[in-house]
Amino acid sequence: MPGDPADVLLQFSDGAELVAVGSRGRSTLAATLLGSVSAKVATHARCPIVVVRELRDSGPVVVGLDNSPHSGAALQYAFDAASRYESELVAMQVWQDIEYAPVVPRLEYELADLRDEALRGVAEQLAGWAESYPNVPVRKVAQRGHPVAELAAAAEDARLLVVGHRGRGGFTGLLLGSVAAGVLHHAPCPIAVVRDAKG
Repeated sequence: MPGDPADVLLQFSDGAELVAVGSRGRSTLAATLLGSVSAKVATHARCPIVVVRELRDSGPVVVGLDNSPHSGAALQYAFDAASRYESELVAMQVWQDIEYAPVVPRLEYELADLRDEALRGVAEQLAGWAESYPNVPVRKVAQRGHPVAELAAAAEDARLLVVGHRGRGGFTGLLLGSVAAGVLHHAPCPIAVVRDAKG
């Protein structure tokens, strides 16, 4: 079809179940940055988009959770993928200790309490899913650190990384959240960006 590649793909995304694109453009920065077509489609697509950097046929499906209602669509997509691939699902929440003075280190029991709180958040978000997907083994992970760095690290051996996108319907100028944008640039496996169905 004639036209700008990203614009054409975005038109098709309006009634599609999925858009799949490669990760590298034709610019001199292609080896390190997401291609401009992939970036634009990931930002504005009306359906889930998968950006494929390196196709894999083994490993878990990793999904990033954040205790928000937007995690539901990503979790649904991740469970569907794990069931289809017959693979483990790693449900991961990354927490940061941002409200504490950086010069005063946390005590071990305080870190354990924060980690336990994050794990409870993961468990609450997973409530009820096991009954719908009895064939999917689930591993809960609460990791301290920066979300982009930790999710990208978890994606090293993953078959697919799934993150949410807080899309808002017709606001075509809306940018991806910083975590989704970051993993698109740094995760080595295919990445699915799933727009909230309510968006």
